[in-house]
Amino acid sequence: MPLHLTRRHALTALGAAGLGGLAAACGTGADGDAAAAEDAAAPDASRVPAGEGATTYPLELVSPFGTTTLEERPSRIAVVSGIQDLEAVLALGAFPVITDEILTPWQREAMEGHEVEEYDIWADAGLPLEQLLAAAPDLIVATTYGSLDQDFERLAQIAPVLTMESYEDQESWEYDWRDVIRRVGLALDLAQTAERVVEETEQLAVDTAAAHPEWQGTTLSFVLNRGEQAGISVSNYTGSVVEEVATSWGFAPQPQADALAAAQGDVSLENLDMIEADLVVIAQHGGHGTPEEAQAWLEANQLYQSLPAVQEGRVAIIEPDEDGTLPIAWGFDYPNALSTPWTVAKFSEAVAPVLG
Repeated sequence: MPLHLTRRHALTALGAAGLGGLAAACGTGADGDAAAAEDAAAPDASRVPAGEGATTYPLELVSPFGTTTLEERPSRIAVVSGIQDLEAVLALGAFPVITDEILTPWQREAMEGHEVEEYDIWADAGLPLEQLLAAAPDLIVATTYGSLDQDFERLAQIAPVLTMESYEDQESWEYDWRDVIRRVGLALDLAQTAERVVEETEQLAVDTAAAHPEWQGTTLSFVLNRGEQAGISVSNYTGSVVEEVATSWGFAPQPQADALAAAQGDVSLENLDMIEADLVVIAQHGGHGTPEEAQAWLEANQLYQSLPAVQEGRVAIIEPDEDGTLPIAWGFDYPNALSTPWTVAKFSEAVAPVLG
């Protein structure tokens, strides 16, 4: 299966009464603590661009879990769901006061020079309500947060919560990035900016296709190599987001795309010939081992070595980043205004020696 960044957190043991007590403590402690809390809650115009004057406040934020109200334009934003929500905020030129762990190069580049508090999304303790409360946000962006059904009431006690108005699939909690950025743009009085960003990002696909005539009509296999234990998968199977991205750049569908869709891209070793295409791009993830071990395991396979793409030099390799992560997999799985330019550049660099 494609490598997804899981956004479903365990719920903390802190109940509603405990959160209320914590809020009271932050506001009524020693003079120094009270002053610090008041400073934290002050509007921070440096974190949001000038508003467009189109959104009317108070603004009701309707969700399937309840309704909260933005009394005025927010300036201190908390993001609790990372990819898509964080990208939407950053692409609009705003910077959160707190977010979950910053994991991708495009996130780091966008936030360069700006102080943003992070919390560990993988922590066993779950959602850090105390940290969120101390950051004093006036808006919590959580449109793709995977535990809204459990955590909405607790989050709403801290600040108004922005979600989607409805969810088609509460298993994946995924939503089209265009809808996310438009929703965030409305809340931040940056709806026109959101539309401009959407148009520019969509135009990038058109420009990318035009800049690479050698990609047009070329069949592509985008393969994740996760090593001996986890195996390999093809990400651009029929109906996948990765297929949508690749075809928007001019690539033809993967030759076995329909058959691969039945297994969500997973390929057994005896069916390794299913990855054959005009261009095979292998992203070395490594799975439970190292990327080097995964590469050695795959290259030792005789069926792999017999593939025409391998024998004719039509294989491009994408290595992990210095920190061992494979952000291009996230870039393909979660296209948006920030990830897409990075993904285009990284992919173009990788395949240039093969396609010229």
